[in-house]
Amino acid sequence: MKNLQSKPNEVRVEKAIKFGKDIIREIGKSRELNLEELVVASLFNSLLRRSKACLAINREGLRDELYNMLRVSLETYISLCYIIQKRKFIKDRATSYCVGYLKQQQTNIETGENVANLQSSLNLIASKLEKEAYQRVINEWENARNKSEGKYTPKWYSLFNGPTSFAGEKGLIKKVLEETPAYKNQNKTAIFNTYKNLYGYFSQDAHGYNAIDNIILDQSTLQQPLGGEDTDNALQLSVSFLVYSLKLIGENVFPEYKKDIQFFIRSMY
Repeated sequence: MKNLQSKPNEVRVEKAIKFGKDIIREIGKSRELNLEELVVASLFNSLLRRSKACLAINREGLRDELYNMLRVSLETYISLCYIIQKRKFIKDRATSYCVGYLKQQQTNIETGENVANLQSSLNLIASKLEKEAYQRVINEWENARNKSEGKYTPKWYSLFNGPTSFAGEKGLIKKVLEETPAYKNQNKTAIFNTYKNLYGYFSQDAHGYNAIDNIILDQSTLQQPLGGEDTDNALQLSVSFLVYSLKLIGENVFPEYKKDIQFFIRSMY
């Protein structure tokens, strides 16, 4: 029998995934969702899937592979926070996210990639965009594109004077931290550096750099079994991503679930 006490974060992630999926199911069948709600529900569902992948990898004890998936989870989490952390920006940021997706997929069509059924999917997404908000974002996207003289495709989060990169000094991570009420009176620079360093560290294996890390120094590493490393502490990040995302969803997007979410969060600590 599995010793649940030996991997407390594994148990907590499993609990958060189950609760989060139950909430998403309820949201999905409650009513027809508007664009912003669909974007939020989709991103959170993606975070749930990535968290489940982290859980499975953690059980195998594959450290570098877990870091890989935590990197992807962090990207999804930061994007979700940026969209919903400020109520007054939710419509524009959710629309920007959709426009960024549409523009990228249109590029795929133009280059002959993933053409089958893609155009009908794009038409369906475009039909859900509120006309006024959509036009405002399209205009902003075109302006940003023209300023670069067509040299680059604007990132969705860069619109309306948004961040210019993901992890840089003027990046998305830093912007999200600046907008986080919990960090209002804290040293945001130190917190940002922690996130930035984590993202950089997690990215090393994503680019394949860790593959030779130990083997070049010690060839006998090739004889070791795969997995079996203690990775449960790293899984704490998945817990944090899920819990804070749920908190924002209850406060800013689906207030009808706020009390249930608050009750759940209290049960986690």
